[in-house]
Amino acid sequence: MKNYNTRIDPRLVSIWERIKSLPELHTLPIEHIYKLALEKGLTVIEIKDVTFGSFITVPGILLSTNSGKVIYPRIRAESLNFYTESIAPRKEMSDFWRSVDWFVPAYVTNGDIHDAFKTAGVDPGNFRLRTDSFNQKQFDYAMPSIYSVGQMVLVVNQILPKSEIIKKHLPIIKESMLAFYSGMRVAAIASLIPIMEDILRSLVIEGDKSDDLITNINKCIDAACMTAYKMDIDYVDWVPNEYASNEFLKSTNERVFILESIRAWLLDSFYIDSKKYCNESGFNRHHFAHALSDIWHKNTNFFRAIGLIQALAFVECFAHPDSKISIFLPEPNETTKSFHIEIIACTQMQMQKKIIINKIQSENGLPHSVTASDDGWLLRSAILSDLMDKEIIRSLRNNGWQCCDFIDPVKDGEYITVKAFKNGESLKIALLYSCASSRQLYEKLSLECDAILFHGAAYHMKEYAGAVENVYPLNAWIAPM
Repeated sequence: MKNYNTRIDPRLVSIWERIKSLPELHTLPIEHIYKLALEKGLTVIEIKDVTFGSFITVPGILLSTNSGKVIYPRIRAESLNFYTESIAPRKEMSDFWRSVDWFVPAYVTNGDIHDAFKTAGVDPGNFRLRTDSFNQKQFDYAMPSIYSVGQMVLVVNQILPKSEIIKKHLPIIKESMLAFYSGMRVAAIASLIPIMEDILRSLVIEGDKSDDLITNINKCIDAACMTAYKMDIDYVDWVPNEYASNEFLKSTNERVFILESIRAWLLDSFYIDSKKYCNESGFNRHHFAHALSDIWHKNTNFFRAIGLIQALAFVECFAHPDSKISIFLPEPNETTKSFHIEIIACTQMQMQKKIIINKIQSENGLPHSVTASDDGWLLRSAILSDLMDKEIIRSLRNNGWQCCDFIDPVKDGEYITVKAFKNGESLKIALLYSCASSRQLYEKLSLECDAILFHGAAYHMKEYAGAVENVYPLNAWIAPM
């Protein structure tokens, strides 16, 4: 079993071997330890009762000698209820994070994670009842709540500037956030990909670097876990192996649990061979590095990219001994508040920009410019539905027609239809988003519909509609009496 102990004078270890099975270990006088140390030829500098542990308090005896400093716990690990009762729940949570294809988010409170899960309908207690594919799709809805705008701007402006590795990338990270909330979402994700790669390469301390990336990741996480472990034992040189094992630390130390979950995701998802990768997000290094598919274009992968950068800052905090990064979120300062306002403004202006551009294009019969982030259909379908409801259906009902058979806007051809009945007669109306639709669509609709209407300007109507009759601009159509 892996443990984080380092080599130490065997005489100090042998003292533990002498006392660990004593029934009176929890009340053993420190004078007994003092005598054993002298018998071993050790010079005792200090000996006293202490407690250790960041998340669980364990009583012990601190022995400082000329050959090193150790803590002998007064309770065996297997007798700690907190530890034994945490093994199964922590294993369950590890499996949950694997199932949803993510890791424990750094710089996000447990309360915020719980609220995001509740909003998205994610239930860690029942994840085994569903497939990994279902869990991952459901978890996608939680991503924008876990990495909210407020959380992201706080970390970017007040945590990441303290990172020696990440701070050089801050201008691009901030620009990618502004781009994402301005509608250029895929470009925002793409701009963060090389940053993640550079951070991962830079996290390993220069003298420990290997040519193998997986080796470097393991070295980096090992170094981070070692620091978290040393903090747990007050930086002494040794504690018994049962308190230094990976299983014990993952069950009792929240920081080690987070670091190990990051390691698991990097090795089992982000860097796994594309032939073995089958997760829903497409957030796999090989998919975008080798352009294997465009599955990584998903909007939620922006939050994954930002979340990974935050996680790597958390790793740096422990992996680099001179790191100035804090693991705690500060109160927002003026810079954070200002950047938050910029992002909100981008979101508001994006909608206004779309409406204005759409109006100009519609009035002039111009096509929409399709981008990787937006083909414009969401806005156009909303406009079609709104016009159908407020113009066509309202006019028909005002003239005594009963409307039924409503359908959602059809993307292929960009149109919507409705049927109406009155005094035994039926009527079917089609509304095209643009006059500039294909001849085939006009001919198809002419066989089904009594009238074909179009939104916007009559742009070369005869060239598109050909010999099809009953084609009118929406604003020129009058509902039959």
